[in-house]
Amino acid sequence: MAVAAIFLCQPASPAGAAISSDYVYNISNAAGGGDCTLIGYWDPVTLTCTLGSDISFGSGTDGIYIDSDGITLDGNGYALTGDPTRDTHGVYLSGRTGVTVKNLHISQFRYGIYLYDSDSNTLTNNNASSNDWDGIALNGAANNTISGNVCSGSASYDGLSLSLHGQHD
Repeated sequence: MAVAAIFLCQPASPAGAAISSDYVYNISNAAGGGDCTLIGYWDPVTLTCTLGSDISFGSGTDGIYIDSDGITLDGNGYALTGDPTRDTHGVYLSGRTGVTVKNLHISQFRYGIYLYDSDSNTLTNNNASSNDWDGIALNGAANNTISGNVCSGSASYDGLSLSLHGQHD
Protein backbone atom coordinates (compact mmCIF):
# COMPACT_ATOMS: atom_id res chain seq x y z
CA MET A 1 0.00 0.00 0.00
CA ALA A 2 1.41 3.39 -1.04
CA VAL A 3 1.13 6.29 1.35
CA ALA A 4 1.40 9.84 0.06
CA ALA A 5 2.88 12.40 2.40
CA ILE A 6 2.50 16.13 2.09
CA PHE A 7 4.69 18.25 4.31
CA LEU A 8 4.54 21.93 4.89
CA CYS A 9 7.73 23.56 6.09
CA GLN A 10 7.42 26.09 8.89
CA PRO A 11 8.60 29.66 8.23
CA ALA A 12 11.66 31.01 10.01
CA SER A 13 9.58 33.54 11.96
CA PRO A 14 6.41 32.75 13.89
CA ALA A 15 3.27 32.84 11.77
CA GLY A 16 1.94 36.35 11.53
CA ALA A 17 5.12 38.02 12.83
CA ALA A 18 6.20 40.69 10.33
CA ILE A 19 9.55 40.20 8.59
CA SER A 20 11.91 43.08 7.71
CA SER A 21 14.39 42.21 5.00
CA ASP A 22 17.09 43.51 2.68
CA TYR A 23 17.04 40.14 0.93
CA VAL A 24 15.34 39.14 -2.34
CA TYR A 25 13.45 35.87 -1.87
CA ASN A 26 13.65 33.39 -4.76
CA ILE A 27 10.79 30.90 -5.04
CA SER A 28 11.51 27.83 -7.15
CA ASN A 29 10.70 24.16 -7.44
CA ALA A 30 13.95 23.30 -5.64
CA ALA A 31 13.83 21.51 -2.29
CA GLY A 32 11.88 23.62 0.18
CA GLY A 33 10.66 25.90 -2.62
CA GLY A 34 13.94 27.82 -2.73
CA ASP A 35 13.55 30.58 -0.15
CA CYS A 36 9.87 29.85 0.53
CA THR A 37 10.47 28.34 3.96
CA LEU A 38 12.08 31.62 5.07
CA ILE A 39 8.81 33.50 4.48
CA GLY A 40 6.04 30.92 4.55
CA TYR A 41 4.98 27.35 3.92
CA TRP A 42 6.01 25.18 0.95
CA ASP A 43 3.78 22.47 -0.51
CA PRO A 44 6.01 20.35 -2.78
CA VAL A 45 3.05 18.52 -4.33
CA THR A 46 1.27 21.63 -5.64
CA LEU A 47 4.46 23.77 -5.88
CA THR A 48 2.75 26.39 -3.71
CA CYS A 49 4.46 28.92 -1.47
CA THR A 50 1.96 30.36 1.03
CA LEU A 51 3.15 33.43 2.90
CA GLY A 52 3.06 33.32 6.70
CA SER A 53 3.45 37.04 7.49
CA ASP A 54 3.82 40.54 6.10
CA ILE A 55 7.26 41.40 4.68
CA SER A 56 8.85 44.87 4.57
CA PHE A 57 11.83 45.31 2.24
CA GLY A 58 14.66 47.79 2.69
CA SER A 59 15.74 50.57 0.35
CA GLY A 60 16.36 49.37 -3.19
CA THR A 61 15.46 45.74 -2.45
CA ASP A 62 13.20 43.74 -4.74
CA GLY A 63 10.65 41.47 -3.08
CA ILE A 64 10.05 37.99 -4.50
CA TYR A 65 11.42 36.48 -7.71
CA ILE A 66 9.60 33.47 -9.13
CA ASP A 67 12.40 31.31 -10.54
CA SER A 68 10.51 28.26 -11.87
CA ASP A 69 7.49 27.56 -14.05
CA GLY A 70 4.30 26.21 -12.48
CA ILE A 71 4.77 27.91 -9.09
CA THR A 72 1.86 29.32 -7.07
CA LEU A 73 2.57 32.23 -4.74
CA ASP A 74 -0.36 32.53 -2.34
CA GLY A 75 -0.08 35.76 -0.37
CA ASN A 76 -2.64 34.42 2.10
CA GLY A 77 -3.82 38.02 2.63
CA TYR A 78 -0.37 39.22 3.74
CA ALA A 79 1.47 42.28 2.41
CA LEU A 80 4.78 43.02 0.70
CA THR A 81 5.94 46.60 1.31
CA GLY A 82 8.94 48.11 -0.47
CA ASP A 83 10.73 51.31 -1.40
CA PRO A 84 9.36 53.09 -4.49
CA THR A 85 12.37 55.43 -4.81
CA ARG A 86 14.38 52.67 -6.49
CA ASP A 87 13.67 50.44 -9.50
CA THR A 88 12.11 47.71 -7.36
CA HIS A 89 9.55 44.97 -7.97
CA GLY A 90 7.24 43.41 -5.38
CA VAL A 91 6.88 40.18 -7.37
CA TYR A 92 8.98 39.61 -10.50
CA LEU A 93 8.63 36.95 -13.21
CA SER A 94 10.98 36.73 -16.20
CA GLY A 95 10.49 34.06 -18.87
CA ARG A 96 7.98 32.15 -16.70
CA THR A 97 4.86 30.19 -17.63
CA GLY A 98 2.08 28.60 -15.59
CA VAL A 99 2.71 30.76 -12.50
CA THR A 100 -0.13 31.94 -10.25
CA VAL A 101 0.16 34.96 -7.93
CA LYS A 102 -2.88 35.41 -5.70
CA ASN A 103 -4.25 36.92 -2.48
CA LEU A 104 -1.38 39.36 -2.02
CA HIS A 105 -1.20 43.02 -0.98
CA ILE A 106 1.72 44.84 -2.62
CA SER A 107 2.66 48.48 -2.01
CA GLN A 108 5.49 51.00 -2.20
CA PHE A 109 7.55 49.33 -4.92
CA ARG A 110 8.31 50.87 -8.31
CA TYR A 111 6.21 48.01 -9.78
CA GLY A 112 3.90 45.85 -7.67
CA ILE A 113 3.85 42.76 -9.91
CA TYR A 114 6.03 42.71 -13.04
CA LEU A 115 5.87 40.06 -15.76
CA TYR A 116 8.63 40.21 -18.36
CA ASP A 117 8.41 37.83 -21.35
CA SER A 118 6.20 35.58 -19.23
CA ASP A 119 3.21 33.84 -20.83
CA SER A 120 0.14 31.92 -19.62
CA ASN A 121 0.29 33.03 -16.00
CA THR A 122 -2.54 33.99 -13.62
CA LEU A 123 -2.78 37.05 -11.37
CA THR A 124 -5.89 36.94 -9.21
CA ASN A 125 -7.27 38.70 -6.13
CA ASN A 126 -4.21 40.87 -5.54
CA ASN A 127 -4.23 44.43 -4.23
CA ALA A 128 -1.42 46.50 -5.75
CA SER A 129 -1.72 49.98 -4.25
CA SER A 130 0.54 53.00 -3.75
CA ASN A 131 3.29 51.70 -6.02
CA ASP A 132 5.34 54.37 -7.78
CA TRP A 133 4.82 53.43 -11.45
CA ASP A 134 2.46 50.50 -11.90
CA GLY A 135 0.51 48.14 -9.68
CA ILE A 136 0.75 45.41 -12.35
CA ALA A 137 3.01 45.65 -15.41
CA LEU A 138 3.25 43.20 -18.30
CA ASN A 139 6.13 43.68 -20.72
CA GLY A 140 6.25 41.33 -23.71
CA ALA A 141 3.88 38.97 -21.93
CA ALA A 142 1.04 37.11 -23.66
CA ASN A 143 -1.97 34.95 -22.76
CA ASN A 144 -1.97 35.91 -19.09
CA THR A 145 -5.15 35.89 -17.00
CA ILE A 146 -5.66 38.95 -14.79
CA SER A 147 -8.82 38.90 -12.68
CA GLY A 148 -10.16 40.28 -9.41
CA ASN A 149 -7.14 42.53 -8.83
CA VAL A 150 -7.25 46.07 -7.45
CA CYS A 151 -4.63 48.55 -8.68
CA SER A 152 -4.81 52.02 -7.16
CA GLY A 153 -2.81 55.00 -6.04
CA SER A 154 0.17 54.61 -8.40
CA ALA A 155 2.01 57.92 -8.23
CA SER A 156 3.66 58.26 -11.65
CA TYR A 157 1.88 56.14 -14.23
CA ASP A 158 -1.00 53.68 -14.26
CA GLY A 159 -2.41 50.94 -12.13
CA LEU A 160 -2.05 48.43 -14.98
CA SER A 161 0.51 48.69 -17.78
CA LEU A 162 0.77 46.53 -20.89
CA SER A 163 3.84 46.87 -23.09
CA LEU A 164 4.20 44.70 -26.18
CA HIS A 165 7.36 43.99 -28.15
CA GLY A 166 9.01 41.35 -30.31
CA GLN A 167 6.94 38.28 -31.08
CA HIS A 168 4.03 39.53 -28.96
CA ASP A 169 3.30 42.65 -31.09
